[in-house]
Amino acid sequence: MRASLDVIGSQHVYGLEGHDSGQLGLKELLLTPPRNRAHRVDEARGRQIVELVRGAKIRPNG
Repeated sequence: MRASLDVIGSQHVYGLEGHDSGQLGLKELLLTPPRNRAHRVDEARGRQIVELVRGAKIRPNG
């Protein structure tokens, strides 16, 4: 998939690592420390994120 979204449309849209989607990679997003310390992900929230990604059945095509 290749996304061609404007600035507004591309907010909160992420691609998979290793795929040229034109979007910031989900892995990069998750590994970048938040600017606001209150937004840090603790262990419980990390588990929730993993389950949400699994539930979305995000998989590479091929």
